[in-house]
Amino acid sequence: MRSQYSYPARIDRDEEGRYQVRFADLPDALTDGADPAEALTEAADCLSAAIASRIIDGEEIPKPSPLAPGQRLVSPDPTIALKAALYAALRRRDMTVADLADVLGMGDWHQAARLIDPKRSTKLTTLMAALDALRCEVEIAINDGFVPDDGSWSSAVPPAGGGAVFAGGAMLHVGQPRPARPGSPAAGRRARVPLLLPVATPQSPPRAEPGGRSRRKAKPG
Repeated sequence: MRSQYSYPARIDRDEEGRYQVRFADLPDALTDGADPAEALTEAADCLSAAIASRIIDGEEIPKPSPLAPGQRLVSPDPTIALKAALYAALRRRDMTVADLADVLGMGDWHQAARLIDPKRSTKLTTLMAALDALRCEVEIAINDGFVPDDGSWSSAVPPAGGGAVFAGGAMLHVGQPRPARPGSPAAGRRARVPLLLPVATPQSPPRAEPGGRSRRKAKPG
């Protein structure tokens, strides 16, 4: 199953010998590196910043296009991925931040707003609890990419039904919402299909302008 917040990227070498990374689905996200490994690291930061900027601007987060030959799948920071999942869940349910505050039993809606604010640090467990309150199932799957020297086995097995393999990584699975409690703001909302959120490991927090080359700038908060 393809990840909801992993995007295909193309790496091309420019005239100066640097490796440029572009996302077809996010034209504003552009970065580069001295070598392919550095370019991919910068790409993860750049992708995180592009997703964060759309949350700040209240924009729709575009769906990734299918992975094409010659492209690499890039994953955002796990905190940004969960904030994006929470942000998207609210949009799908036509819920406001105030509605989320009511569901979580928060007296001040500003507390709920911080949960989806990319500029605010939030624990993954707190974000998972918020998603759980919206009746979303959150699961963590670890894929150990270790292969014995004799090559007798590999744990890098595609999930049931096929899909991309993230060797040596981890994935957060936000499943289809459970039935909502009667009378809650989430009651009566239409359920959505499951989605996968990859955890890029290790991953540094997104910078405002990853690699100094992201063309998208967030509005001042």
